Amino acid sequence: GAHSVRAVTHRLDGSLVAHHEARVNEGTPHAVRHRALAEVIAHVTSGEDVWFTGIAVGGRLDEEGRVLTSVALPAWEGQRPVDLFADLLPTPVLTINDIRAAVWAEHHAAETADIDELLVIHLGRRPTFGLLVAGDIRQGAHGMAGDMSLNPLLPAPGGPDWCDGHAVDPDAVGRVVHAALAGNCLLYTSDAADDSLRVD
Repeated sequence: GAHSVRAVTHRLDGSLVAHHEARVNEGTPHAVRHRALAEVIAHVTSGEDVWFTGIAVGGRLDEEGRVLTSVALPAWEGQRPVDLFADLLPTPVLTINDIRAAVWAEHHAAETADIDELLVIHLGRRPTFGLLVAGDIRQGAHGMAGDMSLNPLLPAPGGPDWCDGHAVDPDAVGRVVHAALAGNCLLYTSDAADDSLRVD
């Protein structure tokens, strides 16, 4: 994604082997992102044989895994992530939209393995959702089912001026999301003299 490079390895029974993440940002040069991916892959594959690799990316993809539109990483549009990182990814590789990858993972988790109707909602910098209907992941007529990243009404970076006054924070939404995950209920103050977070 635009803000992190994450790798996870699982055994065939679904059990977790390793997880590692490197932080980046939307302006990170490709060479730096490439090194970050090399780092996380080395961390999670040390001593392990990789039989199959899935790369989950945000945005709309074509049938060949080429990024058609991406709000998070517009520099990838027209390119295949598997080609950009071909020297790092253990083959064979499947490229899939990130929220659809999450739906697939949830569907194959032990707790939901018998459920054929599933809704996965991702709340973050760019809210989106994925649908499993009758056991199949819903793609949509144009391959964009659940993708709300281009909705002009969403409170997301590049959207309405809902976060005016916080321009000094390059990742205002991300900071709030991470705080919420940590259990904090946070609000942005609207006082122009104190554009900061406060706990209520």
